[in-house]
Amino acid sequence: MLEFFYTLLRLPLPEWTDEFTVALLATDPSRVQDAWKLQEGYVALEGKCLLPHISKFRPNLVLNHTALLVYCLVEARLVQTLVEVIVSSDTFISVRATILLGNVTECDYKYSTLSRI
Repeated sequence: MLEFFYTLLRLPLPEWTDEFTVALLATDPSRVQDAWKLQEGYVALEGKCLLPHISKFRPNLVLNHTALLVYCLVEARLVQTLVEVIVSSDTFISVRATILLGNVTECDYKYSTLSRI
């Protein structure tokens, strides 16, 4: 089920490990990705992944869709459920749930502040 939420929110899936540092390094957005090869549009793909969307007149529909998903998941008590999974599960699952909880919290903060600007 955790993999479903990672896929739904378009988040990188951390490695199956019981160490937080390994899982965090695997989900670091600034790490070099396989799609950033020089022959396959390195500069364009790297910039698209790392730089923010700067259009002032056209909304980013993917961002709006993700913001709506995060809002619905938070309202459906996903955060509380993840905390229960972290506390009651084995180490491997709790590492993935902790990383997901951090990502959901970050997305919630980032996308909820967009509506206040």
